Amino acid sequence: MSIRHTMPEPARPAGLSSDAHWLAGEGAGSWFHIAAFGDLYTVTRYSPEGRQECSGLFKVSTTSRPNLTDSFRFVHLSHCAEVCIDQQGQTIVLTRMSDVIEG
Repeated sequence: MSIRHTMPEPARPAGLSSDAHWLAGEGAGSWFHIAAFGDLYTVTRYSPEGRQECSGLFKVSTTSRPNLTDSFRFVHLSHCAEVCIDQQGQTIVLTRMSDVIEG
């Protein structure tokens, strides 16, 4: 029998947005932040310590769009190329289109 160890949510790092979401994983985890940008979304992933790991512009790949004012959570499999959000029992998939350009 294998025992899985999921990393619990760490203390929120200083400077990390209060609306970033923790997604625990086996032996690791990441913070995710999402914001609407017209019909697209910016998604940024951070390490448990709050270090930015990747940021990109994402499009919705499913028929449902996330409503960021309602309750939702990031679910697996979420990474720098694709993120999945559970909202009201539906899985919404967003696919990375490009990097976010800081300017």
